[in-house]
Amino acid sequence: MKSQFDAMIRNEGKRDFEEIVRNWQRNIAGDEQYLAGIRARAMFGGDQDAWIKYRALMAARQVRGPFDHARLVQMLDTPPDRGPYEYSQHARDRLKHAGVQDRQHGRDARVTVESTVTRASGPCEVR
Repeated sequence: MKSQFDAMIRNEGKRDFEEIVRNWQRNIAGDEQYLAGIRARAMFGGDQDAWIKYRALMAARQVRGPFDHARLVQMLDTPPDRGPYEYSQHARDRLKHAGVQDRQHGRDARVTVESTVTRASGPCEVR
């Protein structure tokens, strides 16, 4: 079952993501036309709310959207070599003391969130 899922994700998932990227590119022209209509209404209508709407949509559709799309594609092409955080030595010692084993090298111990997170006195190192 896992091998079938892996094969499906690698083949169909890639093809589906490529279609999503093409849809992002197709939407650019429609977004520009829509924003041009709102901009014209703001310029000729003298309505302050139209300018607010225009600026908000411009930021979301023309500026932030393509940036987010490019960042997603970049992350998928070159994934980071490590995660967004690492546990501090103090946290690793507390987990070892509580009996938690590494998932790759041993059986998972059942530890409650309260025992490891809420009572931990040393924070994780965020990177």
